[in-house]
Amino acid sequence: MNPMGNYMGGYLGMGLGWLMPLAIIALLFYLFRNRCSMHGRTHEELTAQEILDKRFANGGIDEEEYREKSAQIQSKGAA
Repeated sequence: MNPMGNYMGGYLGMGLGWLMPLAIIALLFYLFRNRCSMHGRTHEELTAQEILDKRFANGGIDEEEYREKSAQIQSKGAA
């Protein structure tokens, strides 16, 4: 009988035992990254004006602040 038993092939299994968890982590990272890109742009890709529009729509800022910041964004874009 093998002194190492059937524990994942002895030394070979012990040496490559770290490979499976690493492969699973890489697969999850790949799937998560592709899922984000499939739903259009991510949060980092939104323009300043789009972020401002969303804040105004959600009630995070009032109309006066919205107009002020929107004008600032447009003036920076024209410069």
